[in-house]
Amino acid sequence: MDDTTKHDHTGHETTDISVGAVSRSGLVLAGGVVIVMMLMWFLFDVYGAQVRASQEGPQPSTLDNPQVMPPEPRLQALPRVEWSEYKVRQKALVEGYQWIDQQQGMVRIPVDRALEIVAREGLPKTPENWLEIQAQAQQQAAQGGATR
Repeated sequence: MDDTTKHDHTGHETTDISVGAVSRSGLVLAGGVVIVMMLMWFLFDVYGAQVRASQEGPQPSTLDNPQVMPPEPRLQALPRVEWSEYKVRQKALVEGYQWIDQQQGMVRIPVDRALEIVAREGLPKTPENWLEIQAQAQQQAAQGGATR
């Protein structure tokens, strides 16, 4: 085929876009935006009136009555002091002696001492009926707590 051959089609649109159709579409879109804005304005007025009606007078401030504690979680007033007190309590638990249950002979001992005893004597033997003993102890604790 020869490059000089003429084609029948012109290579572009032969008709123009309809200005009326584009204008109508733009007007419909603008009208829809205006309608949505008016609906939103109405809804804000309705909901604003409901909120204003539910708020009868100013809300009381917690500063007016300092005796009322604010809701949880509260900030720590003196975090460094509280942290040092916490460390002292934990150190006393880990390094001190204390009766847990004097009737059963249960005592809290320092961790270092417990490690020495386990290293020297080994771990205590678990009785065969250990699960039964635990269940009975839990039942007794539950009954004792319920009767108090």
